[in-house]
Amino acid sequence: MHQSIPHPAALSSRTLEKQALKSLLDRKGSQLVAVTGRRRVGKTFLVRNTIDKRSIFLEITGKKRASKVDLRDNFLSSYEEKFKPIAKLSRDLSWREIFKVLSAESKRSKNRDFTLFLDELPWMAQSDHDFLPALEHIWNNDWSQIAQFKLIICGSAASWMNEHIFNNTDGLFGRLTGRLDLLPFTLSQCSEFSASRSLGLNSQQLLEYYLVLGGVPYYWTLIERDEPAAEFVQRSFFDKSPLLVNEFNLMLEALFRDSKAYGAIINALGKSRYGLSREELATVTKVSAGGTLERALNELCDCAFVTRYVPFKYAEKGMYFRLTDQFMLFNVVWLAKRDRTGVKSSVAYWHKQRSTGKYHNWIGSSFEVFCQKHIDAILLALGISGIRSEVSTWRTPLKTADRKIQIDLVIDRADDVVTLVECKYSEKPLSFTRKEITHFQERQSIFVEQSGTKKFVNSILVSAKPNRSQQHLDQAFYKTMHVDELFKF
Repeated sequence: MHQSIPHPAALSSRTLEKQALKSLLDRKGSQLVAVTGRRRVGKTFLVRNTIDKRSIFLEITGKKRASKVDLRDNFLSSYEEKFKPIAKLSRDLSWREIFKVLSAESKRSKNRDFTLFLDELPWMAQSDHDFLPALEHIWNNDWSQIAQFKLIICGSAASWMNEHIFNNTDGLFGRLTGRLDLLPFTLSQCSEFSASRSLGLNSQQLLEYYLVLGGVPYYWTLIERDEPAAEFVQRSFFDKSPLLVNEFNLMLEALFRDSKAYGAIINALGKSRYGLSREELATVTKVSAGGTLERALNELCDCAFVTRYVPFKYAEKGMYFRLTDQFMLFNVVWLAKRDRTGVKSSVAYWHKQRSTGKYHNWIGSSFEVFCQKHIDAILLALGISGIRSEVSTWRTPLKTADRKIQIDLVIDRADDVVTLVECKYSEKPLSFTRKEITHFQERQSIFVEQSGTKKFVNSILVSAKPNRSQQHLDQAFYKTMHVDELFKF
């Protein structure tokens, strides 16, 4: 049976985040903490499992498109279930009156912390426009002065949280005492999570899963023991009534107010392997190049769906954007034009796709994104994590086709070294022809010539599999590494 909630083992993979949240809540005095992150990343699970058992804990969860009446009844029912008052509270109470009831309850807690967790705050505020002003008023005039009061607000809707909490100059502006942004797991954390659930996945299978799902914990709870990645993908996306086929749309609707505009940007970036500039995005998506596009790009970057890059030695105007979320990239490439009910014509659709050029282009692009997102692990594996570095990419400005190159990652180091990173995916150990090795050598020469850098330049190769020993490989790369080395970090 598939699990629908994060497995308890996920907590061990969130050790640092748990420590950070606990540290924020353990401070003396009242605390107002925001926990943010994409849908399914484990925000609620983390909060529930971090709260001190000695604390009085009340959790209220907002529901999308709930009515005013439903919101009020849900709030009061949760309160009554927790504190069991002698009589039910009137459903005609205003929000200010309801919040005053919580104030009185918290003051009765004496030396115990009173923690109120408002999960999916954006949905609460959208259900009743009186809710947020009342919350702002009670925090500023009462709860902030109650030493044991801890208020945790949580929301997946990045647009709303930015507009009403983080960038709002009224109400709760400047009142936050802490913020925790929850990111997806790294490959190493997914490996730890997989092992704790005895999924029986080797390093190759772990990587295949990651290139489809990214590090979102919920998706990893759906994997069955000893299930190959290819079978999971077929079952979850392409069989009849597939489990995850509409997850992409649900995620956009949960996170962003104008999901169509954000979806258009994601689709455009997903179809461009090396990314697009603001101007190119405005042309392709028809989204206004003014505030709408700028706000959308900022929020997509905040959610770690998109990454902004300024190519090595380029000015800020050379900035471009690339889709760097594996799950979204998979959806853009494989599900954008498919019926939401899945592929009914073939029970082995995904297995057949694995031998196509489309598959190899997609997985190669996803592996490049994987390397970019694991740059910290690459720096650690290289032994240069202690050297201040800036990471970018490179596109040669030359227009002649025979001299045009793209470099996946450029590590500009403070020790006057520039390291070029070549990312290569293969399900078998890599073997290069002499011509390909010569191409890698020429690529480094073109970079030195066209970038004008005076630093020492070398190249490394990051591959999905160990490379076959080749006589001339060390002439192109001073170091080669494979994904197994990144599991350590």
